[in-house]
Amino acid sequence: MVEKQRSALKSVFALSPFHIFDDNYVMAFNKLAGLQFSIVDIFRFSLLGFYEHFLGEEHRSSLLRDILARRSIKAKMPLLSKLKSMQQWRHCRLCVEDDEKQFGVAYWHVGHQLPTTNMCHKHSEQTLISGCYRCGWNNTDLRKHPLPSNTCPECEHELVALHNQQTNAANQSIQQLGLDLYYESPLPLRSKPRRQMLRSVEHAFGDTIRTRNQEYWKTKLQIENEFRLWTLENQIASYFDIKSEAELNTMLCLDSIINSPLKVTPMAHIIWLVFFNQIGQPNYAGLSLVS
Repeated sequence: MVEKQRSALKSVFALSPFHIFDDNYVMAFNKLAGLQFSIVDIFRFSLLGFYEHFLGEEHRSSLLRDILARRSIKAKMPLLSKLKSMQQWRHCRLCVEDDEKQFGVAYWHVGHQLPTTNMCHKHSEQTLISGCYRCGWNNTDLRKHPLPSNTCPECEHELVALHNQQTNAANQSIQQLGLDLYYESPLPLRSKPRRQMLRSVEHAFGDTIRTRNQEYWKTKLQIENEFRLWTLENQIASYFDIKSEAELNTMLCLDSIINSPLKVTPMAHIIWLVFFNQIGQPNYAGLSLVS
């Protein structure tokens, strides 16, 4: 059964990492319908389980109807091209070794492809490998290299992380929040989302304004300055493919998150929530943030 599932998936999943959900998923679901695959597997085997928390209600409902009807669909998010996680497929060298021992073949872990993830969530000391630092090879198309390996297919040198990612409480919180969202009960199992992610930053900001008991604009400027320093201290720019601090500030603009929550990167919501959590505001995501 497993081999049949793998064969069916391989025939349709020749995807770059720059996809949340694609027509190929519908094709795969049609092929796998008779192989004891449920619709929930579509959410588990793609980034949709993470990104569906940042869709508007109308888009989310339409998406579910189309998936259930096995119709052609597209799920899009703003500024995906700015996320480093969308540039190439990533893997953990220890996970590859474990998979080969247990299953005889390694596979791509969705948790390693989340935009919140820099380290392996199973092997906490392992920085994810995104390519070969010797020859510059990156895996950007599964048609050429469908399975992860610890050996570079171009120069045949051992693949290792270019540098060890420095992790701290903020990085751990960002990663954990992303995993919690991904592992939550998929959309098909609930009538409405449990988390109001699109308004959580607005609520946290409002409470911070009230608790500091000073003029609104003075408090807002103070919070934004604290946030900029916090992003620098915690190397938040490492999650993005950007060229300047000004570009990062634009992507994480508080006004944009509050006024146009559907038009900013989901990472902006997550990063601000972690920041508010670390300065003492309630955990509005309702998830297990590491403080």
